[in-house]
Amino acid sequence: MWDKVIFSNWEIIYRTSNSYVNIENHEHQDYLHFIVNYLGYPVLVDSGLASYMKDHMHANARNAEYHNSILIDGHPYSPTKEKIFPDEYYVTHNSSAKTKTKTGYKVILKTSGFNRIDSAINFERHLIIDDKSLIIIDNSKSVLDHKIENFFHFDNNLRFLNNPRFFKFNVNDSMIEFVNHGDELLNSSLNIYSKKYGHTQRKKVLNSINIINSSNPIIHKLNIT
Repeated sequence: MWDKVIFSNWEIIYRTSNSYVNIENHEHQDYLHFIVNYLGYPVLVDSGLASYMKDHMHANARNAEYHNSILIDGHPYSPTKEKIFPDEYYVTHNSSAKTKTKTGYKVILKTSGFNRIDSAINFERHLIIDDKSLIIIDNSKSVLDHKIENFFHFDNNLRFLNNPRFFKFNVNDSMIEFVNHGDELLNSSLNIYSKKYGHTQRKKVLNSINIINSSNPIIHKLNIT
C-alpha cells in the first residue's frame, strides 16, 4: 500500500508497509523509498523498471539502491530471495505513521529488516514536511557504528547550479537547495530510469556514505531558498 502527504506546494508519496517473506515475486525493495513533487514538478523520482529480463541493463532496478532509500553495511532492509536460511530469517516487519504537526506533517517509517545485522538497530526514517523544507532523518537505535549509504534520485529535467559546495536547482520560479549530510557524490552507475516499460532515460543520482549510530542520525534536507 502507498500513501501521500500533500501540504503547501509539496507532494510526498511513500510506501506504508511492505512486510517481507521469502516468496519469489516482482516485489521491489521500495519500503523506506519516497517520491517528491514540488509545485507539481518531479524532484525525487522512482526508477521504474524497464525490463524483467535478467540480462537487461535495468534489471537491478528493483534493488534498494535504485530507490530513494538506503543500505546499511551494504545490505537492504530485505534480503535477496535465496532459500539458504531458515524462513524466520526472511521475515521483515515494517510499519508507518503519519501525523499532522503545528507546521506541517511528520511521517515515520519503521523496519526490523536491518536487525539481521545488529538486533538493536530498529531503524526509523522520519520525513518532516513544512512550508519551506522537507527533512529526511535516518535513525539507528544501536550504539554500534554501521556504514549507511544514502541514495537520492533526481528528475533529469532539473537544472543544477554548478557549485561544488552545494546542490541547488530551480523548480518553476523556486530555488531548492539539497543539504547533504556528508560528501554526496554523483553516481553514474544508477542513473538510468524508466517511465515506460521497455524505455530508459537518464537521471541524476546523489550517493553518500556515512557512519550511523544511536547518537549520530543522518540528516538530509530539501530547503526552499
